[in-house]
Amino acid sequence: MTTTPDVLSAEQILQRAAEQLGIEVDEVDRALAAANITLESSPPADRTLSILRLRAHGVKHSGEKFTIDQPFSPGVWAIVHPDNSAGKTSMLEFLVWPLRGRTRDLPPDVRSWLRRLSLDFIVAGVPSRITLTLDSTHGAAITCDIHTSASAENLLQDKSLRLLDHAEGEAEVSRKIGAYFLDSLRMERTALWRETGGQDGEGAPQIHGWASYFGACYLNPGGEKILFGDVSGFSLPAKLMDLFVAIPYSTVLTQLSVARKQEQKLLTQERRRAEGDSRARASQRQVWLTKLDTLSRAIAKSLSHVVSFRSFL
Repeated sequence: MTTTPDVLSAEQILQRAAEQLGIEVDEVDRALAAANITLESSPPADRTLSILRLRAHGVKHSGEKFTIDQPFSPGVWAIVHPDNSAGKTSMLEFLVWPLRGRTRDLPPDVRSWLRRLSLDFIVAGVPSRITLTLDSTHGAAITCDIHTSASAENLLQDKSLRLLDHAEGEAEVSRKIGAYFLDSLRMERTALWRETGGQDGEGAPQIHGWASYFGACYLNPGGEKILFGDVSGFSLPAKLMDLFVAIPYSTVLTQLSVARKQEQKLLTQERRRAEGDSRARASQRQVWLTKLDTLSRAIAKSLSHVVSFRSFL
């Protein structure tokens, strides 16, 4: 029989770190604060997401209008059709777009048909609705509205809706949807170290937001080299599992790892600069020694001429 070990509190972790380093707890706390790392004890977050209804409206290039109004009850759902190009991927993408903030595999022609896309869902116990409105006459302009309601029943009946946020344009829509889900699920953007990142190619933090986390909800097709998400990164798949398994202090551990690698990079660069400065000073010293030797010989030669002249007199 196994038992689950107790999770240390933030104060206990700080105390242990101070004891191992032989410094005061306040010094550890200040060092973490300087690296913008907060060590807090918090209860597990409610990270549940249930889809209630999908609605879509659009006009095909032929002028044919189409409407989708699909409710979802608890249980396992499958999208099947015996024919290819019947809209299975499009239906999935209609679900993905409001949840992820951007599409993954939505065909461009299907996107151009859409005029309005609305998804009702419950995230972390909060009934919510994300509505995307597209205007193909103005360069495929897009706006987004995020609403909430007191209950799922009110939401589905369009009662007592409260506007939480509004966004315009691809970038802002993606950013605000991502921020809404990260906030609702009590998650943060995560930084992972990329060894060849940065302008100097010597490593830099790579920031991953909600779009990366969503890869753990919507698996890639078979045959893809990456199981979760769109980005191949060391330890990223394990980090995405935070959506399902609340690992205590996992974000803090990731932040500490990035901070340590950043510090190592700075130390390496400083050592390289110091070595370069030392070589430059040594080279410059040699130049001055050569000049001093030449000048000394010139002075000695001049003095010898003066002595010879005095002897002549």
